[in-house]
Amino acid sequence: MSLYFPKQKNVPALATTAVLFLDRDGVIIKDCNYISDPDSVELLPGVGDALVRAVKAGFKLVIISNQSGIGRGYFSEDDFLKVQLRLDELLAEYGVAVEVAAYCPHAPDDNCNCRKPMTGLVDELSEVLTWSPEQSIMVGDKISDVELGINMGVESWFIFQGCNSEPDTNLIAKLGAHSAIDLSAVVAEIVSQEG
Repeated sequence: MSLYFPKQKNVPALATTAVLFLDRDGVIIKDCNYISDPDSVELLPGVGDALVRAVKAGFKLVIISNQSGIGRGYFSEDDFLKVQLRLDELLAEYGVAVEVAAYCPHAPDDNCNCRKPMTGLVDELSEVLTWSPEQSIMVGDKISDVELGINMGVESWFIFQGCNSEPDTNLIAKLGAHSAIDLSAVVAEIVSQEG
């Protein structure tokens, strides 16, 4: 498991309370099936403004991402970091930045404890930031994202904009998660809940 801190942040993230935990591919950027080319990184519609609104509401932004393409040999860890740097640039245009990105570089068969929905990445993140389960939220486009959120004890959201445009909504409800069309809709809902 690995942690990536944005280039402009050369020190570990400060302690915080409310965290918006986000899957990356299919939630923040277009999922191009094992994305490895920084030139192909593209924010999904409305994401920039949604993240601005979340930050203004008091949330810190943290990415939690399975990157099995590294473990499968489809691209290198350096390729992943270049994509992440490009994402940093795109978010900077909106005046926002992620505090830290935690990623699992292993293939599914590696039986690691950091691949979602296991909580190894969260355990590592907890060494560099303090967060409150009661005030934090997980957003993803796969069932494993929702299951991670549940394992973390946070409110979990499934969005339909990613790879799984026709998920098992009964399973999502059974897991106790919420669903929305995209990240913008999630942020609109959680900000309205905040008051």
